[in-house]
Amino acid sequence: AAHSVDSLEALIVTAGSIDVDVDGSETATVSVGQSLIFAAHRPHEYRNMADHAAEFHLAVFDPIDAASAR
Repeated sequence: AAHSVDSLEALIVTAGSIDVDVDGSETATVSVGQSLIFAAHRPHEYRNMADHAAEFHLAVFDPIDAASAR
């Protein structure tokens, strides 16, 4: 898997809107100024269904195991 089970993805839309499909069963439309956080290990995709550009910023949060960070 690309992400660990404890990882999160967070995004914020800065132009237009995007559809975010998580697990093929949950789709959220996220518009300018809105954000979304979900479990990063779940299958997901981003789509721009409009005829104009969309822009978003994405961050992945991978927890650090305190024992292995020493």
